[in-house]
Amino acid sequence: MNGAIVVTWLIVYLINLFFVRYLWNTVLVKHVTILKPTTTLWDTFLLSLALTIVMAPGRNAKEFSGGFVNGFAKGLRNSK
Repeated sequence: MNGAIVVTWLIVYLINLFFVRYLWNTVLVKHVTILKPTTTLWDTFLLSLALTIVMAPGRNAKEFSGGFVNGFAKGLRNSK
């Protein structure tokens, strides 16, 4: 990879972390009472990583599951 691409990716990812932190602390914490605000950038990084894992699409394009949540819902629909 080119060094400029890596630096650009890191800058965009840091902006994304601050955006996720802002939305989590100002919107979700106010409306969902069991959630607590994130205090550090490390907490925000782990939160972003967890959300990415839960919402990530399936590896196979033919079996697009829409991530863990949609895959779980698909399994519930098929169990009837």
